[in-house]
Amino acid sequence: MFHDTIKLYSIIFVAFLELIFLQTAKADIPGCHFLETVNITSSLRLQNGSYMYQDIEIPEYLTGQYDYITTELDYNETVKSHLRGCVCQLKPCIWICCRFKDWDEPNSKCTDGLMEELAKINPFLNVTLINGSVVETNLLKNFIVLRDRLRYFDFWEIDKYTIFEDGSILLNITPTVIFRGYDCLHPNQFISGNTESFMAAVHHRLYNAMPLFKNAVNKKRYVMIYFSIAKFSWLLALSHQLWRGFTSVNRVESEYSFGTYSIFAWGSAAILTGVPFLIDQIWDSDPNSMQWVSGIVADNYFHYIIETPLEILVALNTILFMLTIISIIRVKLSLRHFSDQDERARNLNSRMQT
Repeated sequence: MFHDTIKLYSIIFVAFLELIFLQTAKADIPGCHFLETVNITSSLRLQNGSYMYQDIEIPEYLTGQYDYITTELDYNETVKSHLRGCVCQLKPCIWICCRFKDWDEPNSKCTDGLMEELAKINPFLNVTLINGSVVETNLLKNFIVLRDRLRYFDFWEIDKYTIFEDGSILLNITPTVIFRGYDCLHPNQFISGNTESFMAAVHHRLYNAMPLFKNAVNKKRYVMIYFSIAKFSWLLALSHQLWRGFTSVNRVESEYSFGTYSIFAWGSAAILTGVPFLIDQIWDSDPNSMQWVSGIVADNYFHYIIETPLEILVALNTILFMLTIISIIRVKLSLRHFSDQDERARNLNSRMQT
């Protein structure tokens, strides 16, 4: 009886360990990047354990339970556990960016209607084969088109690129072949010659690594930038007022001084923050409109649009601070000079009286 009890406990313990290991093994799909997976929770499951996704049978070993998704900042965000399948290892994938304003977060899908438009025509891509030849390949038949919201590091890049038949991309500026990590095609990077041909040429711009402020996170960044510029503008206004107080002959303050400083501080912050925000909103759907603005292309965006005004404000604050210190020193020396003169006058009067 005792041995039977031990045996029963052993079986339960082993079954418990197997359950834990199976759950761990199913957590992530080995050798599959998250961006190569799709949500197949609602997909049809076959008798052999496989799942159907767009007429593609995903075997069970290429599926796994995920309790997270990757955000636009490339962080893992905890979500409700769901089943994903590594579909890009079965068929080449092409990623087309979805603008933040068109991304349906609860359903993890793009609502810009591009896929419906592609379905109405016969879309092709210029694809480079292993032997180096370039052929026109049907986009919808030979690739799985995945929509992914823009990542924080996605930006406009003028460099040419080459698309290979496995869906990978080679930038002309680097020998590294990449897949969708920080690269995806902009939905407007397609040209249509007629209703039967829809080409995406290899010389189109790649949407690759520009920090555009589009979603809620980026709007918060705009608010932070606005108040940062306003803070330095107010410091400049206070420094100017303090400097005027030590240098101005007319000590009478204007009743409109505070209003003038307020307009300057809040207004300059609004202009310096509003210009790039409006550019992002107006040129969001036109990749070619960004070419002539050197400060918005590539990584100089922050330097020209955001950092330069802050650097100018800091420099002006420093100059006024130094001028104020000089004025304070001059006033102190003048007071000491008058004090010495007064002391000498008293001493002289004292001698004359004696």
